[in-house]
Amino acid sequence: MVEKKPWPIQEGILYAKPPARKVKSKDGKEYEFQSIVLEIDSSYTTKDGKYIEKSFLMQFDLSKNAKSDIDRFNIGDPVIITYTMAGREYKKKDGSKGYDNKLSAWSINFSDVNSGTRKPAKAETRKEQLPVENELDDQLPF
Repeated sequence: MVEKKPWPIQEGILYAKPPARKVKSKDGKEYEFQSIVLEIDSSYTTKDGKYIEKSFLMQFDLSKNAKSDIDRFNIGDPVIITYTMAGREYKKKDGSKGYDNKLSAWSINFSDVNSGTRKPAKAETRKEQLPVENELDDQLPF
């Protein structure tokens, strides 16, 4: 019996919610795709032992379930998604082979990924920062 593997999960910061795109299939049916872009932190060690930290922007198409939940989330929110991966081979117009990959988010939830253990994401630094008034300023003697 083949053991079922759990779906992969990914934590990140919601970086963008691109407008939905419409695609027409060969049989004339029109489909609408909604996607999100996550900023994902990654790190690795090079062959010479240098430690590298980077952020990557990854786009995920949304399933119907995830699509209905997306309005709860704002740019800069820390999220965790459950997703699937798919790939296929296709024939290009010139007759050569091409390959295509697809990442599909099936659920999206809030995450505590930004609980002080990581640097602020690019998406967060783009948000407008509102000034914070300090209540103690009025109590100072000078």
